[in-house]
Amino acid sequence: MILRNSMILMLVVTFSSTALFTSCKKEGCTDSTATNYDEDADDDDGSCVYPMEEDDIEFMITNPAAGSTFSMGDTVHIDAMITSSGEVHGYEVYLRNTSHNDEVVFQLEEHAHESPIHIHDMWVNNVMHHSDMELEIVLLVTHEGETESEKVSFHCHPM
Repeated sequence: MILRNSMILMLVVTFSSTALFTSCKKEGCTDSTATNYDEDADDDDGSCVYPMEEDDIEFMITNPAAGSTFSMGDTVHIDAMITSSGEVHGYEVYLRNTSHNDEVVFQLEEHAHESPIHIHDMWVNNVMHHSDMELEIVLLVTHEGETESEKVSFHCHPM
């Protein structure tokens, strides 16, 4: 009788242990596209973390046109639109005389959170020498200093 009870107890312990260990699956992230993918995980526990998608940022500078030329006294219209699929925190506009040590002849800064951003401003050509000019529009993507920018080059005459 003791032998029979011992065998039954051994069978119960063996089946219980087998059921316990085979039903235990390791939980974790099972999606291989996630940054915390666990190749040993059998059960997805909902902890997957995915890389942030980069914002889709588009600059459309319509004025001044690349390669255009302006005479003394001409109004240089600055027209642009910036679109972003993510947050924005403002923009800066710089007009530089690249023929004279990148002298900034016009500057505009705006704190804005909306997209699209429309830029409409102007500068009157007052350069005293033939000058290569560069318009740079800088989008402030974060308050921490991350930026994206676009440039257009044109020429100014002193007459």
